[in-house]
Amino acid sequence: MIREIKTFIHELLQTFDMEDGFHKEEKVIVDEFYQKLRVTAQADKKTIVFMVDGRATHGGLADRLKGLISAYGYAKAFKADFKVHFVYPFNLHDYLIPNTVDWRIDEKDIVYTIPFSKPITVNDHRFNPMFHKLYVRRCVKGVTQLHFYGNSSYYYDDFTPLFSELFKPSERLQQDIDYHLQQIGGNYVSITYRFQQLLGDFKERNYPTLPTDEREHLIMNCLNQIKKLHNLYPEKKVLVTSDSVSFLTEANKLDYVYIIEGNVVHMDWTGGESFKTYEKSFLDFFLLAQADVLHLAYDHQMYHSGFAKLASKVYNRPYKEIKF
Repeated sequence: MIREIKTFIHELLQTFDMEDGFHKEEKVIVDEFYQKLRVTAQADKKTIVFMVDGRATHGGLADRLKGLISAYGYAKAFKADFKVHFVYPFNLHDYLIPNTVDWRIDEKDIVYTIPFSKPITVNDHRFNPMFHKLYVRRCVKGVTQLHFYGNSSYYYDDFTPLFSELFKPSERLQQDIDYHLQQIGGNYVSITYRFQQLLGDFKERNYPTLPTDEREHLIMNCLNQIKKLHNLYPEKKVLVTSDSVSFLTEANKLDYVYIIEGNVVHMDWTGGESFKTYEKSFLDFFLLAQADVLHLAYDHQMYHSGFAKLASKVYNRPYKEIKF
């Protein structure tokens, strides 16, 4: 009990461990991109702006959507307007458009002046999500715009209704979703694998790459999980998604497997790619979301991705994990 109390106090203090009112990551953004004025801000109307602009590490699509939904949840809780400035490395509105809430904001309407605006970084790895709302509550006071960076999972359990209020696929994305659903031709289950750089064909930080013989062994083990899944659902196609093109090529040799072809990239580690390249992540996400049952498969070397689980929350589909 004493240990738990000490941990709680330590994490609470860590939440508010700031210099000049900013966490270290926030101060880097402020010093480079914000103008400071010696005035006191009086904010009658508050707006929380979710920021994806390349000025911080944003993560992949799942991290971005998770943080965006939490930022929207905070805006609702604190009776603030909500906007999305998602322009890196593509414009979000090319793929997702407003549903019942207009979250769009023009670049010229974003204020980069302290104290009228303030950037905050709210990441699960930075401090305990238990304290995220408390931190945002403190930061939103006295500013006109709160610029929200991060993958906070505080409103993860409310993802389904909040996502539905904000988003629907753009016309072009919806056409491509419909095309793949037609190609699958019926009900299906899904299985997702996240290798990072283990197979040597995906760029992400400096993660390790396996020797050739170990790669082949891992691929065979992963293919066996697909075969087992097919045995459980012999009448259904198996949608396979992964960050490894070489693995998808091997999986596609199974006649009951369906893959969405295209380049596989990490959004934080690429720039200037085509619409189709970035669309691959959205197609994977929405096709996973409509599977009868979603599965994440992984072993001790692989990354425990949250992509499939988040996709399952779009339409509240069953989600399972396979550790092998």
